Amino acid sequence: MNFRPYVRLEEALTLPYCVVTDWDPLGGTTPPLGKNRTFDLWQDMPSVRGNPPVAGRLHDRRGGAKPGYS
Repeated sequence: MNFRPYVRLEEALTLPYCVVTDWDPLGGTTPPLGKNRTFDLWQDMPSVRGNPPVAGRLHDRRGGAKPGYS
């Protein structure tokens, strides 16, 4: 399920919310879809609030940690 529209609306209305996901697992062959979706939501929150984006991503799109991050 795409939570982005809901998160953006709730952020704009300053409503409290919680997103619960099962990570949309893909059988262990590739990183779960929910991982990148969660990072996308994390980026949307400051955007809707009118704040600068979160500096960098902790993980790249393949699911591995970027150098310098743990």
